[in-house]
Amino acid sequence: MASIDQQLAKLEKRLLSIPKELKTGLQPTLDKAAAEVAASAKTLSPGDDGTLASTIRVESGRHELSRAIVAGGAATTKPVEDGQDGSYDYAFAQELGTQHQQPNKFLLPAMRIRFQRNRRRITREAGKIIRGLWGRP
Repeated sequence: MASIDQQLAKLEKRLLSIPKELKTGLQPTLDKAAAEVAASAKTLSPGDDGTLASTIRVESGRHELSRAIVAGGAATTKPVEDGQDGSYDYAFAQELGTQHQQPNKFLLPAMRIRFQRNRRRITREAGKIIRGLWGRP
């Protein structure tokens, strides 16, 4: 089995070989898909005051064809209890759980809910762009 570094190098090589027209044409579709996942995550996020939901956002990913749905930040970062130094972002504790709390997942279920629909949407749009590159309607 190939190492993680080899797999990432292979993926990067494949991503670099994608035509620029396809990358550019897919941007709005990827943005829409990521926005829908973020909206679902906001709906599923725990908490009555909406602080965690307000921190859920879409950021650019590692490359031009990726998007990252991120939660947390300054609004959800609190000091560590029990007299220890430092702070902790409770968005992680909600999604992953702690030794004192079960996970209240909101990001992973949002991704799973939207996965098939977004996959079909992106595949359909990519097909349209590729057919346009080949001169087919």
